[in-house]
Amino acid sequence: MKKIVIASLILGSVGAVRAQGVAEGYAVTADLAYASQYVFRGIRHANDSVQPSVEFGFENAYAGIWSNQPLQSHRTGEVDAYAGYKYSVTKTWSFEVVGSYYDYPGATGGRVGFSYEMGLGATYLVRGVSASIYYYRDFKLDANTEQGSLAYSIPLKAIGGSIDCTVYVGTVQSADGLAISIQRTRQSYNYYGVDLTLPYKLSEKTSMAAGVHWADRDGWTAPDGNNHLWFTISVTHAF
Repeated sequence: MKKIVIASLILGSVGAVRAQGVAEGYAVTADLAYASQYVFRGIRHANDSVQPSVEFGFENAYAGIWSNQPLQSHRTGEVDAYAGYKYSVTKTWSFEVVGSYYDYPGATGGRVGFSYEMGLGATYLVRGVSASIYYYRDFKLDANTEQGSLAYSIPLKAIGGSIDCTVYVGTVQSADGLAISIQRTRQSYNYYGVDLTLPYKLSEKTSMAAGVHWADRDGWTAPDGNNHLWFTISVTHAF
């Protein structure tokens, strides 16, 4: 993730809906999403993309694989593997640790072929608002990322759904913010964004979600430009 990380951050982009009521405590979900852009931490890595994923969960632990496959043939794809553990101290406080491995198959022209990072975070729930703060360390890119977010769900009783709203802000200090060069060129920037997602349950085990997303950054002008606006649609099935 890369969005993996995003899943753990409650960023509400096209997150998977976990299976409920599995007797042994196991949960398996598969998700297939389309994104008009692939934006991660304020940087656009691709336009039209298909994003399949699968996640396995057991009690407080989880692991999964997420992929971004651009529909443009000249763009490099991405396959991420991740695992994490979330521990609830009280009904309002929880902590999480997550590790992610990012692979870029077919990367050429000096592009970084892979990276890996660890993340630590805490979430506080008050009056229906989830406030989270996370720190990530990418060992391959020598990068540090801090991100804070606020998430709130607005019930839509008329359709049996909700609008999941998330706002976030973060800062990155990296040897290679775009992950496209083996040269160690230091970059630092701030990013921020808003996610609005409308999940809808189709059946007991299947749901879909549509989302509108906006992200921008400052402190670094990169080739992808700024002020990104995109949409997503996904279908999720729990086994």
